[in-house]
Amino acid sequence: REKAEHASQAKSEFLATMSHELRTPLNGVLGMVDLIHEEPLTKRQSDYLTTARQSTEDLLTVISDILDYARMDNGNLVLDQQAFDLQSLFTNCVASYRHAAEKQGLSLDLQFLGEWPRHPAVLGDAPRVRQILAGLIDNSLKFTSEGFVGIRVNWLELENHCVLVQCSVKDSGSGIPAERLQSVFNSFEQLDAGDNRAHGGTGLGLSLVQRLVELMGGHVQVESDIGQGSSFRFELPFELAYQNPPTDEPREQVTGTARALVVEDNLVNQKVTEALLRKFGFQTECVTNGTDAVRRIKNDHEGYDVILMDCQMPVMDGYDATRMIRDWEQGNGQSGVPIIALTADVSEDTEKACKEAGMNDYLTKPVRRDTLREVLSRWIRV
Repeated sequence: REKAEHASQAKSEFLATMSHELRTPLNGVLGMVDLIHEEPLTKRQSDYLTTARQSTEDLLTVISDILDYARMDNGNLVLDQQAFDLQSLFTNCVASYRHAAEKQGLSLDLQFLGEWPRHPAVLGDAPRVRQILAGLIDNSLKFTSEGFVGIRVNWLELENHCVLVQCSVKDSGSGIPAERLQSVFNSFEQLDAGDNRAHGGTGLGLSLVQRLVELMGGHVQVESDIGQGSSFRFELPFELAYQNPPTDEPREQVTGTARALVVEDNLVNQKVTEALLRKFGFQTECVTNGTDAVRRIKNDHEGYDVILMDCQMPVMDGYDATRMIRDWEQGNGQSGVPIIALTADVSEDTEKACKEAGMNDYLTKPVRRDTLREVLSRWIRV
Protein backbone atom coordinates (compact mmCIF):
# COMPACT_ATOMS: atom_id res chain seq x y z
CA ARG A 1 0.00 0.00 0.00
CA GLU A 2 2.81 2.41 0.88
CA LYS A 3 4.52 1.67 -2.43
CA ALA A 4 1.27 2.29 -4.31
CA GLU A 5 0.67 5.59 -2.51
CA HIS A 6 4.26 6.67 -3.15
CA ALA A 7 3.92 5.78 -6.84
CA SER A 8 0.67 7.75 -7.07
CA GLN A 9 2.27 10.79 -5.44
CA ALA A 10 5.27 10.53 -7.76
CA LYS A 11 2.93 10.42 -10.75
CA SER A 12 1.11 13.56 -9.61
CA GLU A 13 4.36 15.44 -9.04
CA PHE A 14 5.67 14.35 -12.44
CA LEU A 15 2.49 15.51 -14.19
CA ALA A 16 2.59 18.88 -12.43
CA THR A 17 6.23 19.39 -13.42
CA MET A 18 5.56 18.25 -16.97
CA SER A 19 2.65 20.68 -17.20
CA HIS A 20 4.81 23.58 -16.03
CA GLU A 21 7.58 22.81 -18.48
CA LEU A 22 5.16 22.47 -21.42
CA ARG A 23 2.92 25.43 -20.59
CA THR A 24 5.79 27.92 -20.42
CA PRO A 25 6.84 27.57 -24.11
CA LEU A 26 3.18 27.21 -25.13
CA ASN A 27 2.50 30.61 -23.58
CA GLY A 28 5.11 32.14 -25.88
CA VAL A 29 3.80 30.33 -28.96
CA LEU A 30 0.14 31.29 -28.42
CA GLY A 31 0.98 34.85 -27.44
CA MET A 32 3.16 35.49 -30.47
CA VAL A 33 0.63 33.88 -32.83
CA ASP A 34 -2.09 36.18 -31.47
CA LEU A 35 0.11 39.24 -31.84
CA ILE A 36 1.13 38.35 -35.40
CA HIS A 37 -2.53 37.73 -36.28
CA GLU A 38 -3.25 41.40 -35.60
CA GLU A 39 -0.74 42.51 -38.23
CA PRO A 40 -1.66 42.94 -41.92
CA LEU A 41 -1.58 39.44 -43.42
CA THR A 42 -2.52 37.72 -46.65
CA LYS A 43 -5.40 35.25 -46.51
CA ARG A 44 -2.96 32.34 -46.83
CA GLN A 45 -0.79 33.63 -43.97
CA SER A 46 -3.87 34.10 -41.81
CA ASP A 47 -4.96 30.52 -42.52
CA TYR A 48 -1.49 29.23 -41.62
CA LEU A 49 -1.57 31.10 -38.31
CA THR A 50 -5.08 29.89 -37.51
CA THR A 51 -3.97 26.31 -38.06
CA ALA A 52 -0.87 26.81 -35.91
CA ARG A 53 -2.94 28.33 -33.10
CA GLN A 54 -5.54 25.56 -33.21
CA SER A 55 -2.82 22.89 -33.10
CA THR A 56 -1.26 24.56 -30.06
CA GLU A 57 -4.67 24.83 -28.38
CA ASP A 58 -5.23 21.13 -29.05
CA LEU A 59 -1.92 20.29 -27.39
CA LEU A 60 -2.84 22.44 -24.39
CA THR A 61 -6.20 20.65 -24.13
CA VAL A 62 -4.49 17.26 -24.07
CA ILE A 63 -2.17 18.45 -21.29
CA SER A 64 -5.06 19.84 -19.26
CA ASP A 65 -7.18 16.70 -19.74
CA ILE A 66 -4.41 14.40 -18.55
CA LEU A 67 -3.76 16.55 -15.48
CA ASP A 68 -7.43 16.83 -14.56
CA TYR A 69 -7.91 13.10 -14.98
CA ALA A 70 -4.94 12.38 -12.70
CA ARG A 71 -6.24 14.81 -10.07
CA MET A 72 -9.69 13.29 -10.05
CA ASP A 73 -8.17 9.83 -9.94
CA ASN A 74 -6.33 10.83 -6.76
CA GLY A 75 -9.24 12.80 -5.31
CA ASN A 76 -7.19 16.02 -5.44
CA LEU A 77 -9.36 18.12 -7.75
CA VAL A 78 -11.00 20.88 -5.68
CA LEU A 79 -13.75 22.94 -7.27
CA ASP A 80 -13.70 26.71 -6.96
CA GLN A 81 -16.70 28.68 -5.71
CA GLN A 82 -16.80 32.10 -7.34
CA ALA A 83 -19.63 34.22 -8.71
CA PHE A 84 -19.95 34.23 -12.51
CA ASP A 85 -22.55 35.01 -15.17
CA LEU A 86 -23.80 31.67 -16.46
CA GLN A 87 -25.42 33.07 -19.60
CA SER A 88 -22.26 34.91 -20.62
CA LEU A 89 -20.18 31.79 -20.04
CA PHE A 90 -22.37 29.67 -22.35
CA THR A 91 -22.52 32.43 -24.99
CA ASN A 92 -18.75 32.96 -25.03
CA CYS A 93 -17.96 29.25 -25.07
CA VAL A 94 -20.23 28.59 -28.05
CA ALA A 95 -18.86 31.66 -29.85
CA SER A 96 -15.34 30.26 -29.61
CA TYR A 97 -16.44 27.28 -31.75
CA ARG A 98 -18.23 29.24 -34.49
CA HIS A 99 -15.17 29.44 -36.73
CA ALA A 100 -14.57 25.69 -36.48
CA ALA A 101 -18.25 24.98 -37.24
CA GLU A 102 -18.30 27.32 -40.24
CA LYS A 103 -15.12 25.76 -41.56
CA GLN A 104 -16.90 22.36 -41.52
CA GLY A 105 -20.03 23.85 -43.09
CA LEU A 106 -22.08 23.20 -39.95
CA SER A 107 -24.79 25.29 -38.31
CA LEU A 108 -23.98 26.07 -34.66
CA ASP A 109 -26.99 27.33 -32.73
CA LEU A 110 -27.47 28.37 -29.09
CA GLN A 111 -30.85 29.00 -27.45
CA PHE A 112 -31.72 29.93 -23.88
CA LEU A 113 -35.00 28.49 -22.62
CA GLY A 114 -36.99 29.31 -19.51
CA GLU A 115 -37.15 32.60 -17.60
CA TRP A 116 -33.57 33.79 -17.32
CA PRO A 117 -33.00 36.70 -14.94
CA ARG A 118 -31.26 39.87 -16.05
CA HIS A 119 -28.17 38.90 -14.03
CA PRO A 120 -27.95 35.06 -14.01
CA ALA A 121 -25.02 34.94 -11.60
CA VAL A 122 -24.31 31.71 -9.72
CA LEU A 123 -21.63 30.36 -7.43
CA GLY A 124 -19.39 27.72 -8.92
CA ASP A 125 -16.26 26.81 -10.84
CA ALA A 126 -16.68 28.73 -14.11
CA PRO A 127 -13.66 27.21 -15.96
CA ARG A 128 -14.88 23.68 -15.15
CA VAL A 129 -18.43 24.45 -16.33
CA ARG A 130 -16.97 25.80 -19.55
CA GLN A 131 -14.82 22.66 -19.81
CA ILE A 132 -17.96 20.50 -19.65
CA LEU A 133 -19.75 22.42 -22.39
CA ALA A 134 -16.61 22.67 -24.53
CA GLY A 135 -16.04 18.93 -24.23
CA LEU A 136 -19.52 18.15 -25.54
CA ILE A 137 -19.38 20.72 -28.37
CA ASP A 138 -15.95 19.50 -29.41
CA ASN A 139 -17.22 15.92 -29.44
CA SER A 140 -20.24 16.84 -31.59
CA LEU A 141 -18.14 18.79 -34.09
CA LYS A 142 -15.71 15.89 -34.33
CA PHE A 143 -18.41 13.37 -35.30
CA THR A 144 -20.65 15.61 -37.45
CA SER A 145 -19.73 15.99 -41.12
CA GLU A 146 -22.84 17.89 -42.22
CA GLY A 147 -25.92 19.46 -40.70
CA PHE A 148 -25.96 21.12 -37.29
CA VAL A 149 -24.91 21.24 -33.68
CA GLY A 150 -27.54 22.77 -31.41
CA ILE A 151 -27.18 23.82 -27.78
CA ARG A 152 -30.23 24.42 -25.58
CA VAL A 153 -29.89 25.75 -22.04
CA ASN A 154 -32.80 25.92 -19.60
CA TRP A 155 -32.91 27.91 -16.34
CA LEU A 156 -35.10 26.40 -13.62
CA GLU A 157 -35.21 28.23 -10.29
CA LEU A 158 -35.67 26.10 -7.18
CA GLU A 159 -36.27 26.93 -3.54
CA ASN A 160 -33.65 28.27 -1.11
CA HIS A 161 -31.97 30.48 -3.73
CA CYS A 162 -30.87 27.56 -5.90
CA VAL A 163 -31.20 26.96 -9.63
CA LEU A 164 -31.04 23.89 -11.84
CA VAL A 165 -29.40 24.41 -15.23
CA GLN A 166 -30.34 21.90 -17.91
CA CYS A 167 -28.25 21.80 -21.07
CA SER A 168 -28.43 19.65 -24.18
CA VAL A 169 -25.93 19.41 -27.03
CA LYS A 170 -27.55 17.77 -30.04
CA ASP A 171 -26.00 17.06 -33.43
CA SER A 172 -26.82 15.48 -36.78
CA GLY A 173 -23.66 13.41 -36.80
CA SER A 174 -22.85 9.76 -37.37
CA GLY A 175 -24.39 8.67 -34.10
CA ILE A 176 -23.39 5.97 -31.62
CA PRO A 177 -24.36 2.29 -31.82
CA ALA A 178 -26.80 1.28 -29.08
CA GLU A 179 -24.37 -1.30 -27.71
CA ARG A 180 -21.69 1.39 -27.26
CA LEU A 181 -23.78 3.97 -25.39
CA GLN A 182 -22.79 2.64 -21.98
CA SER A 183 -19.07 2.87 -22.73
CA VAL A 184 -18.75 6.35 -24.28
CA PHE A 185 -17.91 7.87 -20.88
CA ASN A 186 -15.16 5.34 -20.17
CA SER A 187 -11.59 6.62 -19.95
CA PHE A 188 -9.47 6.30 -23.12
CA GLU A 189 -12.50 4.93 -25.00
CA GLN A 190 -12.67 5.58 -28.76
CA LEU A 191 -15.61 4.71 -31.02
CA ASP A 192 -13.24 4.03 -33.90
CA ALA A 193 -10.35 2.21 -32.28
CA GLY A 194 -7.26 0.97 -34.06
CA ASP A 195 -4.52 2.47 -36.15
CA ASN A 196 -6.89 3.68 -38.86
CA ARG A 197 -9.43 5.48 -36.72
CA ALA A 198 -10.78 8.61 -38.35
CA HIS A 199 -10.98 10.84 -35.29
CA GLY A 200 -8.16 11.96 -33.04
CA GLY A 201 -8.02 12.67 -29.32
CA THR A 202 -7.00 10.92 -26.14
CA GLY A 203 -10.40 9.43 -25.38
CA LEU A 204 -10.53 11.42 -22.14
CA GLY A 205 -12.98 14.15 -23.18
CA LEU A 206 -16.32 12.52 -22.36
CA SER A 207 -14.88 10.76 -19.33
CA LEU A 208 -13.82 14.13 -17.93
CA VAL A 209 -17.24 15.59 -18.73
CA GLN A 210 -18.97 12.87 -16.73
CA ARG A 211 -16.58 13.13 -13.80
CA LEU A 212 -16.82 16.92 -13.62
CA VAL A 213 -20.62 16.90 -13.86
CA GLU A 214 -20.89 14.33 -11.07
CA LEU A 215 -18.31 16.19 -8.99
CA MET A 216 -20.58 19.26 -9.21
CA GLY A 217 -23.59 17.26 -8.04
CA GLY A 218 -25.21 16.79 -11.44
CA HIS A 219 -25.63 14.00 -13.95
CA VAL A 220 -25.13 13.49 -17.69
CA GLN A 221 -26.75 11.12 -20.17
CA VAL A 222 -26.71 10.41 -23.89
CA GLU A 223 -29.25 9.30 -26.47
CA SER A 224 -28.09 8.27 -29.92
CA ASP A 225 -28.29 5.80 -32.77
CA ILE A 226 -26.33 5.14 -35.92
CA GLY A 227 -27.10 7.73 -38.58
CA GLN A 228 -29.48 9.63 -36.28
CA GLY A 229 -27.05 11.93 -34.50
CA SER A 230 -26.49 12.20 -30.75
CA SER A 231 -27.95 14.19 -27.88
CA PHE A 232 -25.91 14.72 -24.71
CA ARG A 233 -27.80 16.24 -21.78
CA PHE A 234 -26.53 17.32 -18.41
CA GLU A 235 -28.02 19.01 -15.34
CA LEU A 236 -26.09 21.06 -12.80
CA PRO A 237 -27.38 22.59 -9.57
CA PHE A 238 -26.09 26.01 -8.52
CA GLU A 239 -26.59 28.39 -5.66
CA LEU A 240 -27.51 31.93 -6.72
CA ALA A 241 -24.59 34.30 -6.20
CA TYR A 242 -26.75 36.99 -4.60
CA GLN A 243 -30.35 37.71 -3.75
CA ASN A 244 -30.27 41.35 -4.89
CA PRO A 245 -28.88 41.68 -8.43
CA PRO A 246 -26.19 44.33 -8.91
CA THR A 247 -26.87 47.54 -10.81
CA ASP A 248 -25.33 48.31 -14.15
CA GLU A 249 -23.44 51.31 -12.79
CA PRO A 250 -19.87 51.26 -14.10
CA ARG A 251 -16.96 51.07 -11.72
CA GLU A 252 -14.84 54.13 -11.20
CA GLN A 253 -12.61 54.75 -14.20
CA VAL A 254 -8.90 54.89 -13.52
CA THR A 255 -7.69 58.35 -14.53
CA GLY A 256 -4.53 58.75 -16.54
CA THR A 257 -2.37 55.95 -17.93
CA ALA A 258 -2.27 52.90 -15.68
CA ARG A 259 1.18 51.50 -14.87
CA ALA A 260 1.98 47.79 -14.76
CA LEU A 261 5.08 45.94 -13.60
CA VAL A 262 5.75 42.54 -15.20
CA VAL A 263 8.01 40.25 -13.18
CA GLU A 264 8.98 37.36 -15.48
CA ASP A 265 12.29 35.62 -16.15
CA ASN A 266 11.30 34.09 -19.49
CA LEU A 267 11.98 36.80 -22.08
CA VAL A 268 9.46 35.45 -24.61
CA ASN A 269 6.65 35.38 -22.03
CA GLN A 270 7.80 38.81 -20.87
CA LYS A 271 7.37 40.21 -24.39
CA VAL A 272 3.95 38.58 -24.80
CA THR A 273 2.59 39.89 -21.49
CA GLU A 274 4.04 43.35 -22.07
CA ALA A 275 2.50 43.53 -25.55
CA LEU A 276 -0.93 42.48 -24.29
CA LEU A 277 -0.83 45.03 -21.47
CA ARG A 278 0.13 47.81 -23.85
CA LYS A 279 -2.86 46.97 -26.03
CA PHE A 280 -5.01 47.55 -22.94
CA GLY A 281 -3.43 50.99 -22.55
CA PHE A 282 -0.93 50.22 -19.80
CA GLN A 283 2.47 51.82 -19.44
CA THR A 284 4.52 48.68 -18.82
CA GLU A 285 7.91 47.95 -17.25
CA CYS A 286 9.61 44.57 -16.88
CA VAL A 287 12.10 42.93 -14.50
CA THR A 288 13.41 39.36 -14.53
CA ASN A 289 13.37 38.33 -10.86
CA GLY A 290 11.82 39.02 -7.48
CA THR A 291 14.80 40.93 -6.10
CA ASP A 292 14.62 43.49 -8.92
CA ALA A 293 10.85 43.72 -8.45
CA VAL A 294 11.18 44.55 -4.74
CA ARG A 295 13.88 47.12 -5.49
CA ARG A 296 11.75 48.71 -8.22
CA ILE A 297 8.72 48.96 -5.90
CA LYS A 298 10.74 50.58 -3.10
CA ASN A 299 12.45 53.11 -5.37
CA ASP A 300 9.52 54.04 -7.60
CA HIS A 301 7.79 57.25 -6.54
CA GLU A 302 4.82 57.15 -8.92
CA GLY A 303 3.54 53.72 -7.90
CA TYR A 304 2.18 50.86 -9.99
CA ASP A 305 -1.49 50.08 -10.54
CA VAL A 306 -0.92 46.34 -10.90
CA ILE A 307 1.93 43.80 -10.74
CA LEU A 308 1.99 40.57 -12.75
CA MET A 309 4.25 38.24 -10.81
CA ASP A 310 5.71 34.97 -12.09
CA CYS A 311 6.02 32.45 -9.28
CA GLN A 312 9.10 30.46 -10.28
CA MET A 313 12.15 32.64 -10.97
CA PRO A 314 15.88 32.58 -10.21
CA VAL A 315 17.46 34.82 -7.51
CA MET A 316 14.12 35.35 -5.75
CA ASP A 317 10.81 33.68 -6.63
CA GLY A 318 7.44 35.40 -6.80
CA TYR A 319 6.26 34.18 -3.40
CA ASP A 320 9.15 35.70 -1.46
CA ALA A 321 9.02 38.86 -3.54
CA THR A 322 5.32 39.31 -2.79
CA ARG A 323 5.88 38.80 0.94
CA MET A 324 8.65 41.42 0.95
CA ILE A 325 6.49 43.88 -0.99
CA ARG A 326 3.58 43.40 1.42
CA ASP A 327 5.87 43.87 4.42
CA TRP A 328 7.31 47.06 2.92
CA GLU A 329 3.84 48.42 2.13
CA GLN A 330 2.66 47.78 5.66
CA GLY A 331 5.74 49.36 7.21
CA ASN A 332 5.45 52.48 5.04
CA GLY A 333 1.70 52.98 5.20
CA GLN A 334 1.26 52.13 1.53
CA SER A 335 -1.96 50.71 0.12
CA GLY A 336 -1.53 47.24 -1.30
CA VAL A 337 -0.99 47.22 -5.06
CA PRO A 338 -2.86 44.33 -6.76
CA ILE A 339 -0.42 41.47 -7.41
CA ILE A 340 -1.55 38.83 -9.89
CA ALA A 341 0.27 35.52 -10.00
CA LEU A 342 1.45 34.59 -13.49
CA THR A 343 2.53 30.96 -13.56
CA ALA A 344 2.58 27.78 -15.61
CA ASP A 345 2.33 25.65 -12.47
CA VAL A 346 -1.24 24.29 -12.29
CA SER A 347 -0.86 22.00 -9.26
CA GLU A 348 -3.71 22.12 -6.76
CA ASP A 349 -1.59 23.86 -4.10
CA THR A 350 -0.33 26.69 -6.29
CA GLU A 351 -3.34 29.02 -5.99
CA LYS A 352 -3.42 28.52 -2.22
CA ALA A 353 0.30 29.31 -1.98
CA CYS A 354 -0.21 32.48 -4.04
CA LYS A 355 -2.97 33.73 -1.74
CA GLU A 356 -0.97 32.89 1.38
CA ALA A 357 1.99 34.87 0.03
CA GLY A 358 -0.25 37.92 -0.37
CA MET A 359 -1.14 37.79 -4.05
CA ASN A 360 -4.60 39.00 -4.99
CA ASP A 361 -5.38 36.81 -7.97
CA TYR A 362 -4.12 33.94 -10.09
CA LEU A 363 -3.53 33.68 -13.84
CA THR A 364 -2.44 30.44 -15.48
CA LYS A 365 -0.21 30.30 -18.54
CA PRO A 366 -0.72 30.30 -21.46
CA VAL A 367 -2.21 33.77 -21.01
CA ARG A 368 -5.06 34.68 -23.34
CA ARG A 369 -6.08 38.25 -24.00
CA ASP A 370 -9.68 37.74 -22.80
CA THR A 371 -8.56 35.92 -19.66
CA LEU A 372 -6.01 38.62 -18.86
CA ARG A 373 -8.62 41.33 -19.36
CA GLU A 374 -11.09 39.47 -17.14
CA VAL A 375 -8.63 39.09 -14.26
CA LEU A 376 -7.31 42.65 -14.55
CA SER A 377 -10.86 44.04 -14.57
CA ARG A 378 -11.40 42.68 -11.06
CA TRP A 379 -8.78 45.10 -9.76
CA ILE A 380 -8.53 47.92 -12.27
CA ARG A 381 -10.65 49.32 -15.11
CA VAL A 382 -9.31 48.07 -18.48
